[in-house]
Amino acid sequence: MEAVQRVLERERKQLLRATAIVNEQLAAVTVELASSSIASSRPPSRAEQSSQQKRSQRLASYREAMRLRQTGLTQEEVARKLSLSTRTIRRWEQAGQFPERAPVPPRRKQIDRWVPYLERRWSEGRSNALALW
Repeated sequence: MEAVQRVLERERKQLLRATAIVNEQLAAVTVELASSSIASSRPPSRAEQSSQQKRSQRLASYREAMRLRQTGLTQEEVARKLSLSTRTIRRWEQAGQFPERAPVPPRRKQIDRWVPYLERRWSEGRSNALALW
């Protein structure tokens, strides 16, 4: 066990470098897949464009931070250089790959609780909005 730990400590920089390369390739494939599925169905909305642009900026910051860490800079130096918090740099390093944001669950609408009732009334033949209520 100690021998394995010594080898991992000795090769830590190379392992981090290899992990960063794999993560960059994975991120590029993910972006390509996401953009191709969006492009094939419809043009992206402004919100989707903004989200994709922000993601690209985060990815660029992530790549630069990992590159700077591989050159030997401390987390504090990287954070200062990129105007990020040390917590962000630490979180990115601990993740071992570019952390994608979790999708935001859809918000509940006020009408949601009435949908079963309205569907039942619709199936009974009440297609007039006033009659549904």
